[in-house]
Amino acid sequence: MLKIDRALCNKDGLCVRECPAFVIGMDEQSGYPVARGVADKYSLEAYCIRCGHCVLICPTGALAHSCHPPDQHAAADMALMPTAEQVEVLLKTRRSTRQFKKTPVPRQVIMRILEACNYAPTASNRQETRWIIVENLETKNKLSDLHDAWLLELLEADPEHEYARRILHRIREYGGDPVFRNTHYMAIAVMPRANEWPADADIALTYFELFAHSLGLGVCLCGLLTRAIREYRPLREALGISEDEVAVGVQLFGYPLLKPYGDLPPRKPLDVTML
Repeated sequence: MLKIDRALCNKDGLCVRECPAFVIGMDEQSGYPVARGVADKYSLEAYCIRCGHCVLICPTGALAHSCHPPDQHAAADMALMPTAEQVEVLLKTRRSTRQFKKTPVPRQVIMRILEACNYAPTASNRQETRWIIVENLETKNKLSDLHDAWLLELLEADPEHEYARRILHRIREYGGDPVFRNTHYMAIAVMPRANEWPADADIALTYFELFAHSLGLGVCLCGLLTRAIREYRPLREALGISEDEVAVGVQLFGYPLLKPYGDLPPRKPLDVTML
């Protein structure tokens, strides 16, 4: 799994210090880094999370990891790194978009966003977020019908069901599309139910929203549809979500019909405790 070329290694110990799983140690006799054996408390086979940090941190290229072959590494053009001020503007000008144009979103744009999301951090480098992308009107209409059927079933079981009454009232009295917001583009982040860190998918959803914003797309996290998918089996079946999976969140997206001015709205004061 891990090979160390002693002819290239300068014994600086960077790989040992960088390894988050403590599976690389320094050999006391030779002074070279070595992979811990099966008998060690933190053995390579049992604890390595395949993050590749040891390979990336080595300045001489002395380490080779079977999960990180050099020909699969992509170079990053650090000259394109945005300034802190540019990132701050991106973050502060993000808005939840609830009105969309009918302009199609090219699939290559969607895939570009998802490729960036694939670099979102995950606990122990598990990388278990799965994406379901809805990109056609027919599928959206089917999901909309199932969502309404779910609300009616809730009311049939309990005529005073507050949530179902409230959402149906918004649909019937105010018109429009308060759930899908008149877009048929959706990105649904799914994770194995057994994964104890669903925040991984939340982070990926945030990556999706921010990169989409940089590309001129509008995005809105749809809690209404997320709840429906979690609670209504026909919706999960229509989306191909198994009982061993959970929908962590849904992002509606598309080109925004309206764009706010550049001014930033007021926010509540920060609530911070420094310890």
